Amino acid sequence: MKKIHLAILLLFFTNVVFATKIVTLPEILKPDIIKVDGHDMVIAEGVSISIYSLKDFKRVKKFGKEGEGPQEFKIFMGFGIDINIYHEYILVNSIGKISYFTRKGEFVKEKKMNAFNRMSSFQKKFVGTSMQLGDSRGPQMAFILYNGKGEKIKEICSHKLPILQGKGSTTLVDLLSSSQVNPQFQTSHDRIFIGGKQRFEIDIYDQEGNFLKLIKRDYKKQKLTTTDKNKLFEAYKENPIYKRFWESIKSAIKIPDYFPEYKTFLISNQRFYVQTFKRKEGKTEFLIFDLDGKYLKTSFLPLVYQDIMTPYLYSIHGGKIYQLVENEDEEWELRISDINL
Repeated sequence: MKKIHLAILLLFFTNVVFATKIVTLPEILKPDIIKVDGHDMVIAEGVSISIYSLKDFKRVKKFGKEGEGPQEFKIFMGFGIDINIYHEYILVNSIGKISYFTRKGEFVKEKKMNAFNRMSSFQKKFVGTSMQLGDSRGPQMAFILYNGKGEKIKEICSHKLPILQGKGSTTLVDLLSSSQVNPQFQTSHDRIFIGGKQRFEIDIYDQEGNFLKLIKRDYKKQKLTTTDKNKLFEAYKENPIYKRFWESIKSAIKIPDYFPEYKTFLISNQRFYVQTFKRKEGKTEFLIFDLDGKYLKTSFLPLVYQDIMTPYLYSIHGGKIYQLVENEDEEWELRISDINL
């Protein structure tokens, strides 16, 4: 009888910790970005941006169209817009400029920037990325600190891009190593976190771009099974970047024996979340640190995947995961899962 009671209690607490609410968003057709902060959720589809209230999940504002004027954005060959939500404004990064909007979606101002740089506002400055293909070190992703006018202050660091050479002039990037393919950064109020190395190593820099600390873990990589490799090959085949050229590039695809040590990372509510490729019982492993790089815990959080390596778009905020998932009726659902922090 005690064992039965214990099993019931375990089931109860599991459901409480990962209780999931599902809300259908019929107006969403092809989302590219989801960001959640405070009482707002922002979803981007191409150049269209929608702001939702987290109180009732109703859309309260929609703005953005393609062009070069105010409230207009340019995209090109995979270079879409990027969005960052701050306390007083929403920053939209598109080709050639960054645009400021109020939290209610009202246009404020814009600044011209280098065409393909990714920028985030940071302590009245900007942090951005710049791809360097002609460097003697090989293809690099550089991380740059800019002043408030968008002028370069210094290069913080750079990481090599793992380009795979195919036949002739074909070059491919290994999509599996997403943290290395797209070396990324995140900013807090006074920290810059930069990843892109071939190991579980993430650098922390201060607001002046000076190195502070290295987050490093001795992490055992997950081995790909034959089934994993077949699924990964199909994921490459269906990827929009490669699909149109598949017949000419498929011979250049290289499937590794192991998953990378981590996939991506994000910051939410003074916590630094590192997502790995390890999964069990429908949940994904996250290693959680504080903003000084101190390891806190490992948690398995509920995520739904669209293929073997790519979860549907998600954001973490306030002890919840917000994930956009396309259901069998081809409608987009917002799945909100409580997590035990």
